[in-house]
Amino acid sequence: MKNYLEAGSCGDMRDAASVWGMLLDEFPRDLVALKVSQFVLSYLGESIGMRDRVARVLPSWNAQDPGYGFVLGCHAYALEESGDYRQAEEAGRRAVELDRGDIWAAHAVAHVAEMEGRLEDGIEWISAHAEEWRDCTNFALHLKWHEGLYHLELEQHDRVLALYDREVRAESTDEYLDVANAVSLLWRLEQADVNVGDRWRELAVRAASHVDDHALVFVDMHYLMALAAAGDPSAVSGFLASCDRFAASGKGTEAEVMADVGLPLARAVVAHRAADYGAVVDHLLPVRRRVKRIGASHAQRDLFDRLLIDAAVRGRRHAEARELLSERLAWRPNNRWALRQQRSVQIMNSPASR
Repeated sequence: MKNYLEAGSCGDMRDAASVWGMLLDEFPRDLVALKVSQFVLSYLGESIGMRDRVARVLPSWNAQDPGYGFVLGCHAYALEESGDYRQAEEAGRRAVELDRGDIWAAHAVAHVAEMEGRLEDGIEWISAHAEEWRDCTNFALHLKWHEGLYHLELEQHDRVLALYDREVRAESTDEYLDVANAVSLLWRLEQADVNVGDRWRELAVRAASHVDDHALVFVDMHYLMALAAAGDPSAVSGFLASCDRFAASGKGTEAEVMADVGLPLARAVVAHRAADYGAVVDHLLPVRRRVKRIGASHAQRDLFDRLLIDAAVRGRRHAEARELLSERLAWRPNNRWALRQQRSVQIMNSPASR
């Protein structure tokens, strides 16, 4: 068994996760190990693994221990990603009671509000705690991204753009989470037929410097979206070719993920930008249940779920659109975007529109 540095440097994220798991089995009160373990498992798309790993260390902690709130925050996020929203919110709120500056725990509560469609609650929660996060570097901007999602669902597009300019992308940074936040908001706005002006240009410049990185497939897809949205066919072709080479290399976990789901997802992204909606459905529908392999959260990966549904609706693939929307609303019955898309499909299929 490799140690963590060996596993990480070889790109073997699964082996790295195992190393952290063994370390936590021996030292369940190691907060650094718990946090890094959660990060690695999150980018493996292992929601249940995250939940179970935190559950194994919890008996070694009690409410009087310094750091107990941070364990609760990790527990809250793992519970939310596993679909246990009630316990997730309870754990997250309790952690914030112990430390109002615990942004990770507050972030878990924000996720619950997103998944349950409690948009006004989410906006209020972030507003009530934002001042506590001023020293939390760029992760505070990720919470502003969440706030943007709430306003987007409420169709408050001017507020989303203002939030983008004032907070989410007030500064042109090269940090991958900042870029992913920005790309995700702009792409969703354009799917809502909102003109985002020339905001893509800056993101495309950042993306162009990461063509051969391939640290995370999740991040690669956002770089590709920026290049495609900026309308640079040469850059898009170069990025796709690099993704092909990386997948063929077989070097590490992410190369496997790229070969399995990254390449069809990348082709779907490019096809969507070209308004070839049928191709989007053809590329993405067969692998959609495996897209979680790219990691990150449900809220972040929802960008790609929406891309598929949007393509099915715009491409008049009504049978697929109805099935996808029915599944989504069974899971997220209060999702306003899905309800609007469902109404669109119903109108398209009404006798008056034929």
